[in-house]
Amino acid sequence: MDSNNKENLTWQQLTERDRSYVERIISDDDFAYYFLHKRCFNLFRKIQWTIFDNDADYDELINSFYVHLKCSGSVDGEYWHSLKTFDYRTSLFDWIKVAAVNFFLNPCNEKFTLDSGIIYSGLFEEMLSKLDSPEARKYYYYSYLSDISKNELLDLLQVDSSQLEKLRRRAETALRRLVKAKYPDYYDRMFVKKENVAVGLEAAADVQIPSDDSAVTTNRDIHYLVDNMPNLRYRYVINELFFNDMDSDELAKKMNVQVSNIYNLKSRAIEQLRDMLIYTPGEIEIQRYINRMSDDRLRMIADSIFIKRMEYDAIISQLNMTATEFRRLKRTAMKELKLLIFG
Repeated sequence: MDSNNKENLTWQQLTERDRSYVERIISDDDFAYYFLHKRCFNLFRKIQWTIFDNDADYDELINSFYVHLKCSGSVDGEYWHSLKTFDYRTSLFDWIKVAAVNFFLNPCNEKFTLDSGIIYSGLFEEMLSKLDSPEARKYYYYSYLSDISKNELLDLLQVDSSQLEKLRRRAETALRRLVKAKYPDYYDRMFVKKENVAVGLEAAADVQIPSDDSAVTTNRDIHYLVDNMPNLRYRYVINELFFNDMDSDELAKKMNVQVSNIYNLKSRAIEQLRDMLIYTPGEIEIQRYINRMSDDRLRMIADSIFIKRMEYDAIISQLNMTATEFRRLKRTAMKELKLLIFG
């Protein structure tokens, strides 16, 4: 936990608390997921910003690390092997921080390769048929078994270039799990290991772990941020897809639009929400950081997004610029604001 919590607990109390956490994580998958998703919320939010430049899905980060931690170092099917070897010489939160930073700083320690033999033998199609994820099956079929251009691929998958990379990561994670479980003899042939340098506690120190209370409060504020999104259609799409678990086809019928329109609305809504997530109500005095920005136009863009809560089209019109110019300046403004806030 953070330094303030450590001061309120003796080392023995801290160790006893961590032992209870470890025992429950190992025995209860639901608690394990809750622990990472809720209790470590701000840790993964910081990783989302500092390592992925806020261009990563939060749930995807949690899911990939959860699978990694549960299966890493396992022997004869034993789960949570690495966690069982935790020796309590540091706090559990510090241990998770180092493990997470190592994992996400080296996301490509196994490069996916697919030789023609696996394709022409029909084995790859057999693997795809056993993937649980329909989107992963679709991605690999069109990417590796169809002779189409990238633009045709984007149209068939109904994604843009930035979304395609996220889809690739999810699909590769699903395929890696399948091959490891059902085709272990082919794993090293399809996922070639790279050399990586481990990151120690000092190198991971910039990723600060918050208190449990602030993490839970911040997570609840996600709903607050959605409720305050300036675009009503974006707000509606986020609420229906993520909070009410409605699928895209159902929402398209409800809104009387094409499914492709829902994907576009979802993409733009997530972009706007991601921009807003830099500001956590009650934790960051964002106006103070905006005032310190070096360029007048960047400052005006940040002020319009976070303080005035303006829609992007309205900002473009008010500043008399093209959409392309706005996106370029917005990216620059976000990077500078991130550096000012996180250092």
